[in-house]
Amino acid sequence: MIERSEIAKILENYERLRLRIGVTASHSALDICDGAIEEGFSTVAYCQKGRE
Repeated sequence: MIERSEIAKILENYERLRLRIGVTASHSALDICDGAIEEGFSTVAYCQKGRE
């Protein structure tokens, strides 16, 4: 598992306000999005057309 400090160091090279966490929509993806939002990230979930 990647340590939080290592991820924070990588993120220093990015414009944090422009980052988005993207996932393929599923029940598990909802948990990922929830955690990402708690950490201050915007999220986007992609689904198959017609399954909105």
